[in-house]
Order: sequence, then structure tokens, then C-alpha cells
Amino acid sequence: MPNSVSRRDFLARFAAAGAVVSASGLLTACGGGGAPTTAAACEGYASVAPADLQIRQTFQYVDQTPNAAQNCANCASYIAPAGEGACGGCKLFAGPVVANGYCTGWAAMPAA
Repeated sequence: MPNSVSRRDFLARFAAAGAVVSASGLLTACGGGGAPTTAAACEGYASVAPADLQIRQTFQYVDQTPNAAQNCANCASYIAPAGEGACGGCKLFAGPVVANGYCTGWAAMPAA
């Protein structure tokens, strides 16, 4: 017995599939394809030595700052990423950090 699908069912399914594809494209355009939001998702994090991870813990690094006015991106120790969508670094400890991260070594950038 052949599997018959009415024209109406076919068009409804086709439209639903198009909506799903369009929605995923919009999410990517709204930041879904940008820089990682956690340091562990950054390139190079897996190769950070255990001793260096301990130093990160000593500085109490977190991926989400508790204070919007103090984050890695506006810290004097932040090393900006080389490319768009990449993670930055820190002069205080090894391994990648995210721009919205924070640690107890935060220091304001000097006035320009």
C-alpha cells in the first residue's frame, strides 16, 4: 500500500520545516555563533596544566561577573583575543578567559 500524503499535508510540513530552518538562522545571527560564554568551551582550555588551573581557582575566576562594572574585558590584566569570536587571555594566569568573566585580581584599566 503506497504512502499517500495530501497536498495540504505536504505544504503544511514543508512550511513547518522552513520555519525551523529560519529560526535557527536567526538565533545564530543573534549571537549563537559568537564567542564562547565559558572558558572551558574556548580553544586551548583542555591543554591548561593542572597547576595553572589551581592558580585560576586561587584567583576565583568565574565565567560570569557578579558585578557588571568589573569584568575581564575592562580589566588591566586582560589580553584581548586575536580574532572575532575567540577567547581572550589573562596576564595573571594561564588559559583562556571570556570577556564577561571575573576574578579577584580584577584591576581597572588605566585612564587613556
